[in-house]
Amino acid sequence: MVLREMILRVINDFTKIFNMYILITIFIIAAALIIFFLLRTKRVPEEEYQSVAFETRFRTVTEIVDGDTFKIFPGWKWNNNKGDTIRPTGYDTPERGEEGFKETTERLSQLILGKEVELGNPIRMSYHRLLVNVFFEGKLCGNISRSTW
Repeated sequence: MVLREMILRVINDFTKIFNMYILITIFIIAAALIIFFLLRTKRVPEEEYQSVAFETRFRTVTEIVDGDTFKIFPGWKWNNNKGDTIRPTGYDTPERGEEGFKETTERLSQLILGKEVELGNPIRMSYHRLLVNVFFEGKLCGNISRSTW
């Protein structure tokens, strides 16, 4: 009887220790995965955005692609990408073949083609276009009402 109780106590103690080691192992693996993904993500500090992305923030609009995409000169460089196509943040217009496509494209052309826009805070790449805040005459393009566009 005493031997049986000792064996059960040893098994119980072993189970507690084993469960503790499993929890510690799971915690270490989770921490390692979090650190791995944080180190893998390349972050550009806010103060470096302008120097990394643009030598100058002002660009001339050279071509209107559609109601929410246009080309600029000189082009842009950002996160090892280069290009001349811009997609402003804050609004969306009809795609080719959709109602309103022609009108929004013509309106954007009347508004900014051949004029200077200011670029700020690049966000991400989207279909070989730089998604970025675009300012025209001091106003964020996304804040200009849809009726204006």
